[in-house]
Amino acid sequence: GNIGGEYGSETMEVVARKWKINTWEKVDEQIFPPSRGLNFTDLTYDPIEDEVYCIYSDISGSGDDALSNYFFGSLDLETMTVTRISKTALPIEFRALAAHPNGNLYALAYGGRSLGDTSFPATLYTIDKRTGEYAKIGDIGHGIPRSMMQSMVADFRTGKLYHAGNSYNSDVEKSTREVSVKTTGLYEIDINTGQATLLSKFPYRESVVGLWIEGDIVKNNNDLRVRAQLPEQLQANQPGTVVAKVKNIGVNEASGYTVNLYVNDRLVKSVNGETIAADETQAYQLDYTPTAGDGAT
Repeated sequence: GNIGGEYGSETMEVVARKWKINTWEKVDEQIFPPSRGLNFTDLTYDPIEDEVYCIYSDISGSGDDALSNYFFGSLDLETMTVTRISKTALPIEFRALAAHPNGNLYALAYGGRSLGDTSFPATLYTIDKRTGEYAKIGDIGHGIPRSMMQSMVADFRTGKLYHAGNSYNSDVEKSTREVSVKTTGLYEIDINTGQATLLSKFPYRESVVGLWIEGDIVKNNNDLRVRAQLPEQLQANQPGTVVAKVKNIGVNEASGYTVNLYVNDRLVKSVNGETIAADETQAYQLDYTPTAGDGAT
């Protein structure tokens, strides 16, 4: 899919589109209301989880307040809705996001006024898919300005991480702009140290805002993904319901599985799963009564 923005005087309308990759036929489109102030910085598809993760900002504020409201979340391609994962706004502005075959998510934070600015280099981080918590790996060795979009992708066959770095900042001096031309290009990033190595220059400062490596996803014969929809609040000693949506992301028909609900490592509900065809989803309703020991109020 891709994200398109329509700019107005005070608000920005964000449009999420899903396309068929072979025919470039538009399959679906969702317009997020300007009142939400939603702006996607980057998206990445994780074939391990069959999930689209995103970095997005709530730009309903103004000035520095708007730039500080960045969140980590997921985009449901079936409903085209965004779910926030990080509990609070991220204090770091991430410009690129990529899923990796080792199960990690890698994010690139901006730094410096241009790619040639080594005094304030950009930084590589990992992001926890479940909580949105992040951990620093290391500086990549050059700057990435906030004004230019970036992209990053991992090769699921080799495990290598690539970054298309683009920079052109008209506010900086001419010498810095000339350096950005020499350093704008395709990089390989070491996931252990964060150090970036230039592989090929982009001579005309091309802005590559989406990277993809063809044929890098191999589905398992048997593979299931589950998402849980929790009630907004659970009351102690009051019946509650958790909806578990199980999707078959494997090649074969899935059967003979069990859906279990755990609370604080305690099994509270279990149901036998039904047969699911490939790419199909089955929802299960798990009812249980929480106690004060479960953390309910």
